[in-house]
Amino acid sequence: MIANDLLKNQHGGMYFAAESSSVKQCVAEMVEKHVGALIVLDQNQDLRGIISERDILRLFNEDENCKFAKTAVKDVMTPKEKLITAQTSEALGDVMQKMNDHSIRHIVILEGERFVGLGSIRDVVRMLLDGALADNKQLMDYVYNSSL
Repeated sequence: MIANDLLKNQHGGMYFAAESSSVKQCVAEMVEKHVGALIVLDQNQDLRGIISERDILRLFNEDENCKFAKTAVKDVMTPKEKLITAQTSEALGDVMQKMNDHSIRHIVILEGERFVGLGSIRDVVRMLLDGALADNKQLMDYVYNSSL
């Protein structure tokens, strides 16, 4: 299993925010889509960063009187330069290790320098669970259908 498999097996889709969007708009989108992060693009559709639940909590912690409706995503997001990334061909174990080492729940997946997707811990768990269930079924079929 590799990082690209996370993207192939995702449910839903990728969701985006503009740098100029307000944090309030992002929160509404995240709640509506049931996601914990949005990909931030500039006007040319180039990756600028991500905004996650943690970025928003950090903002609130720093200033509980902050104006979510007036605060721009670009002022809160994790910028591209600080993102933890994985290549599409990277082994899933290595991706999980990066996510664990950096205590992150979302990882940007690249092909070379080109953005291709955002993997989440939910995607990792789903993929591991699907694999474990398939292995279990195969073993059960072997045990109960083999002639001993």
